[in-house]
Amino acid sequence: NGGLVSNAEIKVLNRSIAVERKTATDDSGRYEINALPVGGYRIEVRAKGFRTEVLPRIVLEVARRVTQDFQLDVGDAVKRPKLAVPCRKDDS
Repeated sequence: NGGLVSNAEIKVLNRSIAVERKTATDDSGRYEINALPVGGYRIEVRAKGFRTEVLPRIVLEVARRVTQDFQLDVGDAVKRPKLAVPCRKDDS
């Protein structure tokens, strides 16, 4: 079957407001990016030995927590890293 992907690079990008954040999955294949401004984002997941997975657009709203799963392609199925993104309105 599959396994967890630890240390996968996660990049979240919103070009219209020039926001880019990076993190990596933990030993459980999970990651979290906090305090992103509301808006549309592109998410890229990269891990050595796997194809890059891209979600071209996900919309984050005020006070909503988002979980996004990914399937990384290589011979066998891989358990999906989860994205939990709490959103707060940026008052600046």
